[in-house]
Amino acid sequence: FMFHALLLALLLHASAGANIGSKIGFSVDTEGAAAEIRRQVEASRAPAAEPELVVPPPADGDAIAPRRSPRLALTAGTPLVGGAAVLACRWLLSARLEARLESAWRELQGAAGAPGKPGVPAAPSGLRARRSLLLRLQQRLEAVVKLKPKYGALELALPAGLWSKDEEELAAAERALEERTAACGVLLDLHERLGQSPPLGFRAWPLADLEARAAELREKMPQLRKVAALSAQIGQPRLDMSIAAWSAEKLEAHAASLAARVAAARARKEKEELLGKVEAALWRKDRSAEPPMGLSTMSTSELREVLAALEAPAAKAPKQGLGDP
Repeated sequence: FMFHALLLALLLHASAGANIGSKIGFSVDTEGAAAEIRRQVEASRAPAAEPELVVPPPADGDAIAPRRSPRLALTAGTPLVGGAAVLACRWLLSARLEARLESAWRELQGAAGAPGKPGVPAAPSGLRARRSLLLRLQQRLEAVVKLKPKYGALELALPAGLWSKDEEELAAAERALEERTAACGVLLDLHERLGQSPPLGFRAWPLADLEARAAELREKMPQLRKVAALSAQIGQPRLDMSIAAWSAEKLEAHAASLAARVAAARARKEKEELLGKVEAALWRKDRSAEPPMGLSTMSTSELREVLAALEAPAAKAPKQGLGDP
């Protein structure tokens, strides 16, 4: 690129010198110009006044040569050469910035998980605008890299257009993710207080649903804890958390029903334990005898009385044996 720029500058210098020489009406005679320059140098050394510069007559006898210094033809193209060099440098810098912008867009699309290979926006005109956009793309890349683990923690897929969002939109997305993360933490804590697991996929719920469920659990926490404790006693440790949407009165009625079931289960278990103890006592008393047919139909209090009668002689037997020789 630099070689082409210098070549372009030299061509413009030559063209500028030729054009200016043709416009002022004379051509550049290098030998005459050199002689004139030497004459001016020698004259400047002398104390006399500087003689008038005379331009050699042009090659074409019909043309009238102006009385001007030949240095004009040599120096008139200098501003154009400088301008051409500046333009060439700006063109090279602009092309490099455009390539860097395209690379930055591609890197941002890769970090954001853009499907396929979407096109990149056209680079803005102007070096300042392109430098500013390149800096903003670097900031967007850093923001996307920070957002990726937050999306993963919430079991959310990266949005398809994440790479095309500007700085304000990325900041808003980060705030929304932080709010949802906080709401998920509150809901998880409430379920742990109930001894329950949170619903599957609750992290992907909308923020409004998370907040509504948390509000329901906080409001009905006493009734829900009672229901959870009673359900665990009857062998149902996992609750159907849809009951969180029930009214407080319905939850109280459900808890009363569970309490009755728990009492019945305790009575049944107590009766089974007493029946087993009575049968064991009868077997120890007479191993060949069969248990009575109506033993299982007795109530808990009746079984308790039978067990006391069967164990009474066994309790007195050791006392009678103490006085024997």
